[in-house]
Amino acid sequence: MASYQYERAGDDTNYPEVAFDSGLEVVQSPHPTHTPSQYRYDEYPELVSSPTGVNSTPKLKSEYPTETASTTERIYCFGWSRRVLWTVIGLLILVVVATLAGGLAGGLSHRSSSSNADKDMPPPPPPSPPPPGNSTPTPGPFLNSQLAAVNWTDGANQLRRAVFYQSVGSLLASVSHGPDNASTWTQVNISALFDQDTDWAPPRNSSPISASAVPYQGSKFEFSVSLFYLDENNLLRHLYSNDGDYDLKGWQYEPEWLGAYAAAEDSRLTSVAYYCPTGCPNNVCVVYQDGERSVWFTCGSDWSLRTAVVRAIPGSPLAIIPSTYGNSSSVIVNELRFFAYSDTDIKGLLYNHGGDGDFDPDPLDIVESLSDTVSTLPQVVACPFNSLVNIMVLVLEEDGQVIESWWNGEVDFKWNINNRASFNNEDGSNTQSVAKFNMSVIALDHNHRLYGLAADGSSIVQYTWSDDAPTVFNYTAVVVSK
Repeated sequence: MASYQYERAGDDTNYPEVAFDSGLEVVQSPHPTHTPSQYRYDEYPELVSSPTGVNSTPKLKSEYPTETASTTERIYCFGWSRRVLWTVIGLLILVVVATLAGGLAGGLSHRSSSSNADKDMPPPPPPSPPPPGNSTPTPGPFLNSQLAAVNWTDGANQLRRAVFYQSVGSLLASVSHGPDNASTWTQVNISALFDQDTDWAPPRNSSPISASAVPYQGSKFEFSVSLFYLDENNLLRHLYSNDGDYDLKGWQYEPEWLGAYAAAEDSRLTSVAYYCPTGCPNNVCVVYQDGERSVWFTCGSDWSLRTAVVRAIPGSPLAIIPSTYGNSSSVIVNELRFFAYSDTDIKGLLYNHGGDGDFDPDPLDIVESLSDTVSTLPQVVACPFNSLVNIMVLVLEEDGQVIESWWNGEVDFKWNINNRASFNNEDGSNTQSVAKFNMSVIALDHNHRLYGLAADGSSIVQYTWSDDAPTVFNYTAVVVSK
């Protein structure tokens, strides 16, 4: 895979670079013999010859047998006379005729009995179904969906969570209710809310999805959840919910719909609620990639303004999160951390470091030496934790391996990179790098939860992790399943 380098972000033609990618034969005797005439001894007198010249009494003529047609018969085949031969032939014919007649009668009788027997026999049983291992599994309803996840605290100071996904073209959300250790999930069909709206722009199939949340802060900030996606023309769209019941059953879209921004067909999306005491727009911001490889950053305070971030390989994974500088007792909450793919590494950039309102020119190596022989680019997700001081970055590779790097902003102020994730699975087993639950898409919220979409699209599950063991993920629950 070719290597691309970052460049300093400037105007639209000078961006930091991020990498692309089957018988007897019978013979007549020559001297035939003749068989002598045969007589019956009891019918004919013995002929006695007298020697010539010896006186003898001659026999009368009548005393000699007379050769007539009736007394003399010519001999035929096998030494039989004509009478005998024809008698035998006649008998043979009778035998043959009797045999044929008997066989025909027997055959008809057998056919009749077989036919009657067939009528009495039950039909053969149906063929056995193929064994389960040979059948083709039915794809789940969430196949090829992307994921996004948020958490917030409601007006009753209760932690709430939501996971966003797609099914048969519709945008859906599952929202948690009840204490976190006994949460139930309720599904909301966001797209169905706009069925009668002629201005509704539905998402394209397998649209990228990104979400961010602003918690309830009394009169200071209104509760809001934003959801970004691409429509059928790859135009960037924005929905938001200010539902006072915090169940996300009410949604709206902005009049301009952000329709002026066309993203690349393979663009990913990432968004962040950018709120801080000073130096922030106090609004939601989104990052996308256009058809010229440029990655853009724009915020809701003025969607007409956008900032070039980098030029990246088409379809580069993107992630952006709020960040701080300092420790838990001294925090400045006005920076952002941005992550993208460069060659075989994940690079990180700071935004507004020192209040300059720009992306730093020098990227940092966050995850190194990812596989360069894959057909699908990795997915990158990130979240802050420990009061925004620490940062987690997860990379999901094509083979299901999860690699983790984290930033310790509390002790040593450095990145601990390329760690293998550990999974405590549903059946109690432990696996390294690859969860037993075969995940194709992942998402992180900002409060110790990892979500995974099954590769067959059948379900979405939840894992927990802690500040003390950020590389260990414990299977917790099924969020939604078919």
